[in-house]
This record gives sequence, structure tokens and C-alpha cells, in this order.
Amino acid sequence: MICSTCGVQRANAPVPLVCPICEDERQYVPKSGQAWTTLGEVAAERRIVVEERRAGLFELRAEPEFGIGQRMFFVVTEKGNFTWDLVPFVDETILEFFERHGGVDGMAISHPHFYSTMRDWHEETNAPIYTHAEDAAWLGERFEGQELWTEPRRQLSDQVQLIHCGGHFEGSAIMHVAPEVGEPFILTGDTIYPVVDGKHVSFMRSFPNNVPLGPKRLRGIDDALKGIKFDQIYGAFPGHEILKDGRASYEKSMARYLNYIHDAA
Repeated sequence: MICSTCGVQRANAPVPLVCPICEDERQYVPKSGQAWTTLGEVAAERRIVVEERRAGLFELRAEPEFGIGQRMFFVVTEKGNFTWDLVPFVDETILEFFERHGGVDGMAISHPHFYSTMRDWHEETNAPIYTHAEDAAWLGERFEGQELWTEPRRQLSDQVQLIHCGGHFEGSAIMHVAPEVGEPFILTGDTIYPVVDGKHVSFMRSFPNNVPLGPKRLRGIDDALKGIKFDQIYGAFPGHEILKDGRASYEKSMARYLNYIHDAA
């Protein structure tokens, strides 16, 4: 079964009365109440759209959107191919697309809101699923193929690494890509959130419930990114990205956020 609000799959039996991810203060159960759907129902009404964003970076999104509406990324490099976050279903068209580009060597997920239908993705691609161990309690169903990583940084290849930042969730992470050609970039999920002006980012414990992060967690994110170079930032949702001067935009935004948090205190 799949939660209709967050899009995360749970084991078919027993299905909880309320989705534990939505019941948490960072998400929400709708006023209309908990609702569940099935993978078949979700896939029957949607298609996955693929868009190349830059050389070696493809955006995948479900149309019409479902659940939280996050996008998925496929990173193609000379040293391996990796996905970032998930959309709620996989189909033959996408599997053929992956195969044309050399397959998938690993799939990483930023935090529990985007766990989606990870078991189905693993079974269809046979790629390991990387989630940070500090979020293990949110996994629900466990299966072979899940890789719980614990390091501050997990190197997936010479060009791709995962960085544990915390903040939004205790195990929240980003993906850093340093391709052989072109400027490095980061895929940030909800950890570092590009806002609508395309020049700044923000940081939140809960986006739908407007709960900010405090200075300690903000500095944890900043410490995790020390020494990391990047020019572009791609957030969780279509259109939420910074396409140039990403590091400078991030630093300016972090200073601004900390200033207002301290001012409010």
C-alpha cells in the first residue's frame, strides 16, 4: 500500500491506521483523513517524463504529480551511474532508458519523505539503495539491497559522493557530483532548498508546517559542506534550483538565515 499524501510505500499487511511519516510533525495527515492507494493505481494514471538538465544529469518526474511531488535525478558519469531520490513507480520505458545509458550502479535517497517505492525500484534495477543509518527507524519494511551508510561522506565513485548534513531529518543527505567535464553540482532534496528567486536557499525542519531550523542544526549543515565546491544546486522540486554561482548563493543564504534566527531570538 502507498500513502496518498506522502507517496511512501508500506508493507501490505498490516497496514497502519495512519502513515507514520505523515503523522510526524514534519509532514501532516490531511483533514480528510488517512488514505491509501496501490502501486497499480498510481502507475495506471501517470507517466514518467524525462528531461536532460545538463550533460550527464537527467530529471525524472511523474505527471500528473503524486504525493509530495518530488523529482528524481539520474546522474551519468564515466565512473558509474546513480539515481537520487525517487518517483512513485517504475515502468519499462524508464528501465529501457537506464539500460541505454549503461544501467544503474546505485540509488540514493535524501531522507524519509522520499523513500517512495524503494523496494520496487531495487527489484527492477537490482541496484543497492543507499539511505543514512540515522533514519533507519523510518524505513518500515526491510529488504536485502538496502545499504545503511554511517560515514560523514560516502564515496559512490571517483565523481559521486553522498554527504551527511542532517537538519531536516537526522539522516538528511545530499549528493555531490564532480564530473570530468563541467562544473560540480549538488542534489539536495529538502536539506538545502532553492527558493523561487533562483538566487537563495532556505533550510527548514518542516516545510508544510513552517517549522524553522535552529543555529545548531544550521551549523551542522555548514560544517558538512566545508571544502565542497559546487556551482549548481538542484532541489527536490521542479524549478527549485540555482544554475550559477551556487556556492556563493548558499553562503549568502546561510549567513542571512542565521542572522534572522539570532535576531528573532
